[in-house]
Amino acid sequence: MSTPTPGPWETGAGRTIATPSGEFYLTYGKDKHGNPLFKDFCELDANARLIAASPDLHEALKRLTEKVARVNAIQHSGGKINAEDWSELYQLTNQSNAALAKAEGKG
Repeated sequence: MSTPTPGPWETGAGRTIATPSGEFYLTYGKDKHGNPLFKDFCELDANARLIAASPDLHEALKRLTEKVARVNAIQHSGGKINAEDWSELYQLTNQSNAALAKAEGKG
């Protein structure tokens, strides 16, 4: 199984996605009559943002779920969650929020 191109990815002009290994373009696709298969350019722009944010979203979700699992294990074993764990959870939540903002065109 191959791995995806590492981030960061950014949206560019003309609905391009710039990655460390080059750029690619969103294709519009056509139906059997040659008509475009998209609703409007706003939808395409939103898709481009979501695609460009995907490495950030993947990393944030991966790190956050790993940390939550560790904290959950601490709680289930009767341990106390220390300030460092809470701080890391807070930072990971901020990372997740930043990735979501990028995907939604707000960051």
